[in-house]
Amino acid sequence: MDFSSNPIINKMAIQPGTNLGVQVSTTVTNVLTDTAGNIMLAYGTLPSGVAGYSVGGLFIVTSTGILYSNTGTTASCSFVKVSGT
Repeated sequence: MDFSSNPIINKMAIQPGTNLGVQVSTTVTNVLTDTAGNIMLAYGTLPSGVAGYSVGGLFIVTSTGILYSNTGTTASCSFVKVSGT
């Protein structure tokens, strides 16, 4: 499905369908990337200090179900808990 002409999707600067379900490492699976190729949504074991995650990008830790947001940079991620216990 091609969403490239959708103005809402284009304003969000995401690429739907890009790298869906691609395993980034042995412990991380990418779900969605932005137009720069940075990960906007992923799941697995929480990374730290790794490049390639968009600022504000979300990460779900699969062992706990806790949701985190990247407050770091695209050069060095730093995730803080958004929800969960």
